[in-house]
Amino acid sequence: SRPRTMALLKLSLLFAAQAVLSAPLPSCSDDEGACVGEDMDMSPKGIMACLKGLEGRSEGCSAYLALLEGCVNELAFPDGICGQASADGETATCLIQRVQPADLSEACRAALPKVEVATGLPGLWVDGKRQLDDAEVGTLNEDDLDTYQRWLKKKKGPKTGKMKERDFAVKVQKKEQAQKAMEEAALAAAAATPTPASVPLDAAMAEAAVPQGGAVLVAEALGQMGFVDPELVQFVVERNGPDLDACVRDLATLNENEAGLRDLAEMGFADAKLNAKLLIKNGGSGKNTGGDLLGE
Repeated sequence: SRPRTMALLKLSLLFAAQAVLSAPLPSCSDDEGACVGEDMDMSPKGIMACLKGLEGRSEGCSAYLALLEGCVNELAFPDGICGQASADGETATCLIQRVQPADLSEACRAALPKVEVATGLPGLWVDGKRQLDDAEVGTLNEDDLDTYQRWLKKKKGPKTGKMKERDFAVKVQKKEQAQKAMEEAALAAAAATPTPASVPLDAAMAEAAVPQGGAVLVAEALGQMGFVDPELVQFVVERNGPDLDACVRDLATLNENEAGLRDLAEMGFADAKLNAKLLIKNGGSGKNTGGDLLGE
């Protein structure tokens, strides 16, 4: 139904928003001091005229002025999509963070700050630090390769008790956040769907959280928890369905058995994804996994 679809869409947008890295918003706050001196026109119009003609203006201020010029219609009060926000001093916040680019005019979209696409190691780690495959490692320059190798050495080294406690606490927190978001989406869908008086709310929630939608949400939740390998995420979701706890347990098996995966690779079993899937299937048993790989 449409209410259910909208609830799932809202949760999807929530996950997407959490994944976006925040950057400083364009502003002239650091430049305004040069335009409010004694005997200067300190009206809004006067300050704006000063900023436009200011020598040595900051890049952030130039970007802000470009927004004002390109997004005149969007900032018009009270009918512009960001008119009220602009009047409240939230011009850049509204245009860049709250409104979808598709809802802005072509001129306004052109005035938005350009987002540089991360390349090299930062690009490969944009969704979180992870072990790279051989092809990805081959694309790294010397500095990125050094950074990656140092991270890999530290990651594969023995973890202290404090490090293990921290990792466990982070995973628990992320799982609770993801579970809460999923429950809220199901509640929203159930509340928006008319149900007979005889149907309990819990039953309505269960009906709203359809398996297909649940599997999608579980996959997104796993990504938020740091499990970013799409093939392995798909594998555990297909294996467990929309059971977040079971999927987390399966993927945690890989983290707990990194030494076993390295041993399999050193034994000549070069398909890392197959090794990981079989290790999950065998509940972390390296012996059984080796037997499967040997066809025993």
